[in-house]
Amino acid sequence: MTVSKMTWRPQYRCSKFRHVFGKAATKENCFDGVPITRSVQDNNFCAVNPRFLAVITECGGGGAFLVFSLHHTGKLDPHHPRVSGHRGNVLDIKWNPFNDYCIASCSEDTTVCTHTHTHIQSDLKIHKKTVKPVNPNPLVTANLLNTDETKQQKKEKMSFLLSLFSSNVSCLGLQVKVWEIPPHGVMKNVTVPWKDLQGHSRRVSLVEWHPTANNILFSTGYDYQVMIWNLDSPEQVIKNPVRTITQHSDVVLSMSFNTDGSLLATTCKDRKVRLMESRTGNLLQEGNSKTHKASKVLVLGNMKMLVTTGTSRWNERQIALWDQEDLSVPLLAENLDGSSGVLFPFYDPDTHMLYLAGKGDGNIRYYEISSEKPYIHYLTDYRSLLPQKGMAAMPKRGLDVSSCEVFRFYKLVTIKSLIEPVSMIVPRRSESYQEDIYPMTASNRPALTAEEWLGGIDKGPVLMSLKPGSQLPESHSEMKGLANSTDTRRSQSRPGMLPLAYIQDRPETKDAKEAAGRADDGRISLTNGEDLALCSPPKTENELRQKFHKQQEEIRRLRELLGQRDVRIKQLELEIKNIKNSQPA
Repeated sequence: MTVSKMTWRPQYRCSKFRHVFGKAATKENCFDGVPITRSVQDNNFCAVNPRFLAVITECGGGGAFLVFSLHHTGKLDPHHPRVSGHRGNVLDIKWNPFNDYCIASCSEDTTVCTHTHTHIQSDLKIHKKTVKPVNPNPLVTANLLNTDETKQQKKEKMSFLLSLFSSNVSCLGLQVKVWEIPPHGVMKNVTVPWKDLQGHSRRVSLVEWHPTANNILFSTGYDYQVMIWNLDSPEQVIKNPVRTITQHSDVVLSMSFNTDGSLLATTCKDRKVRLMESRTGNLLQEGNSKTHKASKVLVLGNMKMLVTTGTSRWNERQIALWDQEDLSVPLLAENLDGSSGVLFPFYDPDTHMLYLAGKGDGNIRYYEISSEKPYIHYLTDYRSLLPQKGMAAMPKRGLDVSSCEVFRFYKLVTIKSLIEPVSMIVPRRSESYQEDIYPMTASNRPALTAEEWLGGIDKGPVLMSLKPGSQLPESHSEMKGLANSTDTRRSQSRPGMLPLAYIQDRPETKDAKEAAGRADDGRISLTNGEDLALCSPPKTENELRQKFHKQQEEIRRLRELLGQRDVRIKQLELEIKNIKNSQPA
């Protein structure tokens, strides 16, 4: 193993990403006034997809998070509705990679189940809100038992008090919840989840979606177990996971999949890095370096390597590279600095670029990964005076290809209650589509159903092109509100990107229906089904803001529809021209 001090002198090698630079959004394009959580958990506390941004917020009376559209920048309404169904602080949230309207969350619910002892029940009726775990004082316990009660009453009271010690953890309502977000965002508080996953015995700290199989969710917590959930199950409350991985002897700190999701890498508080089969949990490799304490892990796509961030024996922040086939010794370990904040790694398998964002500092380092020594090539770093608490990475299908954007972060700045987008841009003079920096990338169409994956099938992701007009997102007509969610939805694969011909050939899509309705009636209908002639004027500023956001969303969707029509017209004109040219003179 080679341990070296990170050199800041760039190596001049042939690379199209050598001059990548970071560009922060202007204040008008940031999200201001966001009450970001004050939790000390080493998570990112936010998640993003091409439609919505979700961030865990600080609130009383249980855990909650905010969801708002990416187009609604500026000052956030302090009374913005929340997703609030947890009884404890929310620790992690993740968007479904195949459904932009589905998000999973986990929390540290610390409520205590009330035992139905008759003599104690009357003493506990005064609580009307969530009760936190009880740690009885021995002196108070003695005073309770010195009252003038019968021997049987004292015995029952003592057994109940002892049960508070023993079942303080076992009776907690520790759950993972999966939520449906309305197509136009959260307009009122959401408290009823789509799925309620109950199985962990202690607080749940991490959730991860499978990268290629639809509706497969992984969760782990302080019970040292990794649970696999099948959301295609018809039950609303799922109490039994399909698999439980018990390879860990301490708290799991991070999880990461390879490209096809067949392998799962984890880091644990016992200092070990593990690589296992994601479906069965069979341990393939295990590493424990005395000079590197790993906290976060990433599988580097199909390069058969892992990268971990952590600390050295001298408490310096460190990055280590591992061979997937042999985790006994790291291939490379490099010290970065002496800061104490955890390093969040982000990897782009299309460009082979690795980004490191430190918690508590404002810098983002980025490197290029190669399969040959020295493996990690430092490029440069983005510097900022605003420290970040967490980061969210936009999926590739949500990037602005016209400005040569190859990565985008959403940075949580707690000291200013601000969420700041930061774009990584390749400088190019031409404004045309740059195919060399945008190879085929993973789409939001699942390659497998949950049943196929559980049956033993592995497939790589369905690829798509980022070239404008080549792939178009599906209409959200298949999304249903929570009021109509009484059936067993999402049992089938729901692709998020459909070919242009497929969309144009389906007259039953929502956009086509609305366009036909406007042609017949001569009236413009709102997205919630209200007619302008019947729509009552807003009475409050909050209602006015909601109506404005609905109109903005309607205008955006109409522009998308017009763009689709223009592309289709050009395709038909080209086909007609080809047919004419192929006919004999």
